[in-house]
Amino acid sequence: MQRTLSRVEKLAFDDGIEASLSSWEHKLEVFGSGPWASLFAGRADASLIGQPVDGFLADLESPIDITFRAPQRFDSVDTKAAFLPLFVEGRVFGADATLRVAVAVNGRIAAFADSYEGGDGAWRFATVIPVESLVQGRNAVELYAVERSGQDLRLLRVGPRLP
Repeated sequence: MQRTLSRVEKLAFDDGIEASLSSWEHKLEVFGSGPWASLFAGRADASLIGQPVDGFLADLESPIDITFRAPQRFDSVDTKAAFLPLFVEGRVFGADATLRVAVAVNGRIAAFADSYEGGDGAWRFATVIPVESLVQGRNAVELYAVERSGQDLRLLRVGPRLP
């Protein structure tokens, strides 16, 4: 049997490459490149990861309530375990637009997330925290509403509410 190239089809990849490049550029715009901190905060707030919460706390309490799922996962963390509770997701009550949420672990800013409206109309948030933010044993996880005024960032305490 002799093989020929008579049935070979030519495919154009230009569209796929263009779409891939556009997606890559968007990811670079949002997360930046370089240190891992931008993964947990986005480019704008990457320098705040690991900073003590105290330096950003406002004297105000937010009327917004934010909760996260399964907080008991942080009551007794084994930092040598194969599985660590790094995914933090929850709900935002009392907001009718996107809200920036700060996640603090053990008194330090660990991650930021923007809330989004879920398919059921509820506002939600989800993020990943750095492994380095956890300590052996009990870990205190706190959520804050982020308020910006120009370059200044303030963290507003929020009331917890059962999901």
